[in-house]
Amino acid sequence: SSVYDYNRGPLGLGPDVAPNLQKLAQEEALKKIRLAACTDGILEKANDRAKLAVSSLIRISGIKEVIVEPQPVTPQQCAAS
Repeated sequence: SSVYDYNRGPLGLGPDVAPNLQKLAQEEALKKIRLAACTDGILEKANDRAKLAVSSLIRISGIKEVIVEPQPVTPQQCAAS
């Protein structure tokens, strides 16, 4: 991502804090996305769909029994740190 517009004042002498502001905005957005994914069960749904997709792909090659164990969702992933 990038900053679309940033005004450092009429003379352009203001501090160049745009990179820091962008980083803070990205971090805050990631926290909100992660929290929403956890509270809405999106991570579990993604695991279920991944299991189905990988199992189906492997079965196409002729393997009859497939066991897929996705990485479990942990409390640390859902922490709003």
